[in-house]
Amino acid sequence: MTVSGTNIFLLAGANPRNREWLHQLSEHLKSHEIESEIFPYLHWDNQSEIDIKNEIYRFKERIKSLKSTIVIAKSAGSIIGISAVLNGAVVDKMVIIGLPVTYMAEKCIDANQLINSVSVPTLCIQASKDPMGSYHEVNKLCSSQSLIEVVKVVAADHAYADLASVVRHIETFIHDS
Repeated sequence: MTVSGTNIFLLAGANPRNREWLHQLSEHLKSHEIESEIFPYLHWDNQSEIDIKNEIYRFKERIKSLKSTIVIAKSAGSIIGISAVLNGAVVDKMVIIGLPVTYMAEKCIDANQLINSVSVPTLCIQASKDPMGSYHEVNKLCSSQSLIEVVKVVAADHAYADLASVVRHIETFIHDS
């Protein structure tokens, strides 16, 4: 759960299948001596749809007493992470993997407003042809936000299956002061 006393939390996308992806990411991080904790969503067990507002509240409550926190969030987890910070959660850094621009539009979430609210150093890892938002689209969306660095991984899906590449970017970012 820590790197030099920093608590690292993993937030999944909306689909319960992301639980397995997070376990794989956690194992890859562990092989780089980065301990992390998976934040479990309530809908994983009952197979219902994610309640983003409730998960924002739950996550904010989970981290409120911690001194140093890094959030690594995939897809809809990025909405939860950014929104938790916007609502007062203290986070030192954030990593977004696959910003879901299309999902945000479907859920009537203003992507520009959310991105402009980012108040912590943030790395966004985006696939070149991610159907939820291509690297080009996300880079343009984030271009006026100085706290966000967008990096491209080559892929034509939203799976982010090349965990070695993803972890290399995460490791560089979290160890960079």
